[in-house]
Amino acid sequence: MLKKILKIACFVAIILVKYSLINIIFQPQKSNAAHIYAYNFEKFKATKSVYYDPSITKENNQCLNGLLNQLPQQGDKKTTEACLNTFGYNPEKKIKSPVMFVFEIGKTSQDVTTTLIYKSKNGQIHQEKFKAVGSRYYEWHIKSGIYTLDYIKPDRSPAFKPAYGNFYSPEGEKDKNGNPVNIGFHGREGNLMAGNGSNGCYRHRVEDMKRIMTIVKNAGEDANLPHNWYESTLPIAVISRLHLDK
Repeated sequence: MLKKILKIACFVAIILVKYSLINIIFQPQKSNAAHIYAYNFEKFKATKSVYYDPSITKENNQCLNGLLNQLPQQGDKKTTEACLNTFGYNPEKKIKSPVMFVFEIGKTSQDVTTTLIYKSKNGQIHQEKFKAVGSRYYEWHIKSGIYTLDYIKPDRSPAFKPAYGNFYSPEGEKDKNGNPVNIGFHGREGNLMAGNGSNGCYRHRVEDMKRIMTIVKNAGEDANLPHNWYESTLPIAVISRLHLDK
């Protein structure tokens, strides 16, 4: 009888382990300062402006292809919903982001356009654009793809006012001063081009950064999300136009 019970218990344990592994493999995983998806531009048919990766879902592809064709950036609801439903869903918190950032890098490394896309309480999709200054060298630009916001921290210093957000910290990588590399965005008083650009962070005017913070806060409240809901949840797309304009 005891052997039979032990055999049943062992069988149940194996099933639970298999189920857990399936969840780990197939659920989108999010971790601090995570790179969720990197574009493979061999899968982009430039003549047709179509991106398709057979290893991911139809909705994932709809989002990724739409971003390359600037559809969410121009207010397209279908592709925006595809992005928020997939890359904007946090399976651990079981919440969905009502906000998405898109950073588009122009033909010069410092030329950055920030598009903030968000849903209002009535379900309408809105987008606002801001000009930003990026890295001084292309070596500081990270791979085009989807990331997850790690945090936004208030900061009163002129160089990071009124806040600093981080969304990628590549493990083990250090800058020229030996400090860990952190990629993010912030507000800056004065000349955004001071020092000929930054080391990977996207600089915005203080007024624009205040507006960005207000939108993120209000969108979360409208969706009845908890405080700091955006941490490890809010999706950020980074796209280099160089890959698309060849």
